[in-house]
Amino acid sequence: MPPSCLGAGNGKINQPADTPIPPLGGYLWLDKSGSSDAFDIADGALTITGTGHGTWTINAPGYTDFVLLFQQNAAEDPKKTPQWAAFALNALTGDWRIQVYDKDLDLNDQTLSHAVLFGHVCGPPGSGCAPPEVTPIPGAVFLMGSVLAGGVGGMQLMRRRRNKFAA
Repeated sequence: MPPSCLGAGNGKINQPADTPIPPLGGYLWLDKSGSSDAFDIADGALTITGTGHGTWTINAPGYTDFVLLFQQNAAEDPKKTPQWAAFALNALTGDWRIQVYDKDLDLNDQTLSHAVLFGHVCGPPGSGCAPPEVTPIPGAVFLMGSVLAGGVGGMQLMRRRRNKFAA
């Protein structure tokens, strides 16, 4: 079953604030291809090859309901529309290609600028999709902090007693 198109439009989608609400309201911005942005909450989850056609691969444990948005390079040219298109995915790998149906447009400058991966956090345990792993603070760090805090408090108590007896 091929991916289904959720929507397409014009404009640049370079950061979460640019995200078209319909159809992507409620989705998380996971990764933008070709860069390591501060917006990426799952940096490196998306791999894209090619500029006019290629492949995509997703590796985003803990996330589900993926949507892949493709942004073309020629976003300034109003004749080249749509400038972005978003697809609901049903696989973690696939092929992509920019198709132009207008014979008067130059196919050579219809290239991919970047792609953005969107998704949802997986549901609770038992839902069939495990949420992202959160690295817990090891118990040893807590114990070490407690020992240090207790040691400082104990030293102050000994100083007070010593000062009390010296007086």
